[in-house]
Amino acid sequence: MPSAGITSPSPTPSQPREPLVIHGTGDVNLDPSYIPNFRTHGYGYAWSGLAGLFQEDDLTVINLECAVSDVGSPAAKEFTFRGDPDALPAARAAGVEVANLGNNHSQDFGVEALVDTRENLAAHDIAPVGAGKRPRGGDPPGGLRDQGMEHRGGRVRRGVADR
Repeated sequence: MPSAGITSPSPTPSQPREPLVIHGTGDVNLDPSYIPNFRTHGYGYAWSGLAGLFQEDDLTVINLECAVSDVGSPAAKEFTFRGDPDALPAARAAGVEVANLGNNHSQDFGVEALVDTRENLAAHDIAPVGAGKRPRGGDPPGGLRDQGMEHRGGRVRRGVADR
């Protein structure tokens, strides 16, 4: 059938995308009684050997293996770790944006300390994930937003409009 002079537009080539750089760490512990160098060198010492690596990426996720709280009582277990909330500004300044709490030390000082940890992290612009108000722990799929990208349900996309 003739097109009656109507032409179909050609697809517009997509813009090349820059690589997305995400760093994930192993266990991070901010307990000064477990890591005495914090008392000697300060909390920035934990990040000093990275030469700004986490500041230059798109997203840094740490596995935070301690409660960062001044409340709660130690659990009845061999090892309990209590991070100092004063350590969080150095973590954020180093480029940490997300802290996973879905591990065996997030409740070392009880639920009250876990909730306080989430609040302390959020107050320092570090998103707490992996342990929360839902009965099975963690946060519902939702989003982490940072530097023009959004994380949802296991994938990261750039340039997603605000919700």
